[in-house]
Amino acid sequence: MAHKLSLKIVLSFILTALVTLLLMAWVLQVQLNTHFDSYRLQEQQARLQEAAVIWEEIYVEQGGWEPIRNNPRAWFKGWRQVERQIPGHWRKQKMHQRMHPEGSTNFFPRGNYPGSPPKPLKVSLLDRFKNRIAGPWVPEQGSLIQPLVVDGQEVGFLAIRQPKNIMDSPGGRFLARQVRMLYVISGIAFLFAAFVSWLLTRYFLAPVPLITQGTQAIIQRKFDTRIHVKTNDELGQLARHFNEMAETLGSFEQQRKHWLSDIAHELRTPLSVLQGEMEAILDGIRPCDHHQIEQLHKEVMYLEKLVEDLRELSLADSGELTFHWEELNPFEILNTTYHSFQGETELQQLKVELQLETSNPIIKGDAKRLRQLFSNLLSNTLKYAAPGKLRITGKIGPEFVLISFLDSGPGVPEEDVEKLFERLFRVDRSRSRAQGGTGLGLAICQAIVTKHSGTIQATNRVEGGLNVAVRLPLTSSHTSENKS
Repeated sequence: MAHKLSLKIVLSFILTALVTLLLMAWVLQVQLNTHFDSYRLQEQQARLQEAAVIWEEIYVEQGGWEPIRNNPRAWFKGWRQVERQIPGHWRKQKMHQRMHPEGSTNFFPRGNYPGSPPKPLKVSLLDRFKNRIAGPWVPEQGSLIQPLVVDGQEVGFLAIRQPKNIMDSPGGRFLARQVRMLYVISGIAFLFAAFVSWLLTRYFLAPVPLITQGTQAIIQRKFDTRIHVKTNDELGQLARHFNEMAETLGSFEQQRKHWLSDIAHELRTPLSVLQGEMEAILDGIRPCDHHQIEQLHKEVMYLEKLVEDLRELSLADSGELTFHWEELNPFEILNTTYHSFQGETELQQLKVELQLETSNPIIKGDAKRLRQLFSNLLSNTLKYAAPGKLRITGKIGPEFVLISFLDSGPGVPEEDVEKLFERLFRVDRSRSRAQGGTGLGLAICQAIVTKHSGTIQATNRVEGGLNVAVRLPLTSSHTSENKS
């Protein structure tokens, strides 16, 4: 996957660089061709204008064009005079006369043709009727013509035949070399860009193979896998999140193993008791009387409660624990639950004092689950604090209702307070097991309170005993009434 991704990125960079360089080279070529042609025409026009001044003087000196007509020597002599009076503008060493039947000369602007001599631009002298006097025949179409004016009258013309293809001229060939060099430089730049993009892609995507390998390790349940990436970009952040995820999964896996081990232990104990008692009855060691049947029934009831608690916790974890929401008064539910436990509290000599504020707090909750919450808390107090005292208080705050269970029991070691709401945790396993505790009651309480958007917390009291505080949020309507 990493190779495919890097290949896509490299190809994207290469394609972008290629299109950019080709477009740039094409635009530069078009601009050079256009502007160079315009520059060439302007320069030739300027040279013709300078030469025209000299040829106008020659016309006056010789009294017309007749001494020059069909006289190559006079034609060449005239250009010599142009060179002397306008030094540096005409290439003297490349001017020569090509003897044709009609006679001609070659005209070279200065400084435009490095290297070997190119094909010359041909110049002709025409009379005022544009009939050729000297030089090659130059068609009027596609030629550059400069009028020769004496005393305000046109007496003739200088004409230069323009090449049909700009590349046929020395300047055109020079331009072609520059364009070829431009494409060569573009090609080198393209190769350099491709190489740099490949290096950068390898550098930036270096964490991807590590993340892929780490993911494969997680699939194989190797939750101790970690990715060591030093970058601070998005991939580095992804690697750090991966490490956090692996750590969380490792913690969950450890909890799962402990959970399964604890469940197996909790199930094994009552099953072993049942098996031993029943085998003793079958072997005739113990009589099958009412007392033995009652002991077996207790073990069965413990198993039933354990399985039911496990089922409810499983539903809570999966979000499938059903709740029927309505606006209700939690003090009323607490009062009802308290009275249902009066017989048992008196039997176990637990003195319960209920102190609730007279106001009626309104929360959004499930009456059945709240009864289960308060029942579990009362049952837990009966197991650990009886005989003794229990004070239940209910206070209404600005946004929360606070219900506290304050007992006079032995309390809990400080290192175990945070573990009270863990599943299957019991401070005294043997004592809890004997009293029918599954170690799941407080975990179920926490799941119910959390579903009500509240909090539950246990702390040791200074005067001894345990304080379990439940905070449940009031409805907005109740909060508005209090503010008004």
